Amino acid sequence: QGRKRQLQDVYAFLLYCRDDLGFPERWMPLSTAKRQELVGSPPTTGQKKQQRTIPLMPDDFEWLLERMVADGKSELSLMTKMLGYYGLREGEICLLDIDESGDVYVGGELKRDIRALQSGAEKEERLALGLDLKGQPGEARSAAKEFLEKGISGLPRAVRTQIKRVAARNSYREVGAAYAQILQRYKPWQELVKRNPGLRPYGLRHGWAWRAHKYSSRPLHYSQAAAFMGHSVETHLKYYSSWVNRKELEEAGKKYNEALQSA
Repeated sequence: QGRKRQLQDVYAFLLYCRDDLGFPERWMPLSTAKRQELVGSPPTTGQKKQQRTIPLMPDDFEWLLERMVADGKSELSLMTKMLGYYGLREGEICLLDIDESGDVYVGGELKRDIRALQSGAEKEERLALGLDLKGQPGEARSAAKEFLEKGISGLPRAVRTQIKRVAARNSYREVGAAYAQILQRYKPWQELVKRNPGLRPYGLRHGWAWRAHKYSSRPLHYSQAAAFMGHSVETHLKYYSSWVNRKELEEAGKKYNEALQSA
């Protein structure tokens, strides 16, 4: 990418020299195809390996929240609860609309990338589902009501700073980056990473998906989980279908046939 940008700068400079300053034709810059030959391409080793999704497991999530309370990290705790209980992207913390009953909606008024900017498309508001931990009924809704009461003032200062800059940037990526940096510097989180190599702050969202499908005796259908998470069914299956192993498939098939025989 760096080589591509540099050659593009050279191209623009030479074109200006020839067209505007009257340089001879021999200074005509290389064609796009010739420049691409100089840029080259990375070596390929077959199909790109999909990055493994590592969910923050329920016991670890509960332990992390307990440590934050014990350490007096109330602001970090509130944001962590909202992300983990509702499966939000980190930056979506600044897009929340919570009604008095505690129902959480993720606003769709903020465009996320250049393609959306060019198309003028707006994302619709979506309902986010709070998934409690076992033995803690109502905790997700309690966290939502706490956020409704405190607003962004209840979040870490670095996150609040980035939220104030969202409108000017038309992007909430930096909000997520600020939260991730705070979490990665927190020692209890570092302990979790040591126990679960590859775990990232996004593991809070992956953890929601794991609980949606694996934690309850009545798991969510993949299409429902995808809708709550705000992505397509194809994306959902791409990242989370790997959690289905052969033993589960055999048990599912056995139960399905037993149900037919008893019907």
